[in-house]
Amino acid sequence: MATVGASEPAKEASKKPFSVLDTRSAADNLTLDFESFVKNELHLNIDHVPLSHRPPSINDGKTGVCNYFLNGHCRKGTGCIYRHLTREQSEQMKADKRTVVCKHWLRGLCKKDFNCEFLHEYNLDKMPECTFFAMEGACIHGSECEFRHVNPDLKARVCPWYARGFCKHGANCRSKHVQKLICPLYQFGFCPDGPNCRKSHPRFELPKMFGDGN
Repeated sequence: MATVGASEPAKEASKKPFSVLDTRSAADNLTLDFESFVKNELHLNIDHVPLSHRPPSINDGKTGVCNYFLNGHCRKGTGCIYRHLTREQSEQMKADKRTVVCKHWLRGLCKKDFNCEFLHEYNLDKMPECTFFAMEGACIHGSECEFRHVNPDLKARVCPWYARGFCKHGANCRSKHVQKLICPLYQFGFCPDGPNCRKSHPRFELPKMFGDGN
């Protein structure tokens, strides 16, 4: 009987529900299996920052900034429908000149949060251009596509000098500077996809048109 009585407190302790703080503490110490591969093979910095040390999130689906919180206190706390930002963060948002929507944020995969150099809001006018529509002239998603479908006749021509490696006009060039990953197969001498390859095949001869880069 004494043994059974001694086990009762342990049973009661095991039934104690996790609190929000317990859950956060467990998440802080969580390490995913693929993190070593991402760090060592892809050389990407994904060092885990504890939730308690992270800045207030703006990637929460909320719109607008809470004026009560800006002035010192909001009685609704985490239940507030507006963003709780510091004055510094609020001013940074107003002065923000970001013009392209973050493609990783669209899929819920952006780790940079407030420090991301791309927009964390859906605005079709600021979305990246649809790769399929740009290359094929059509997209299976049609009007439902989340990326921009740009009329080819309205697009700036691609700068042949930048495509070759350097344009002396830089950001002032009237032609488009398209940056693409260089095809490793082409670098080794042959790419089976030829002109249909989605990666860059740099040309080493001088451009025959737009001689001054414009």
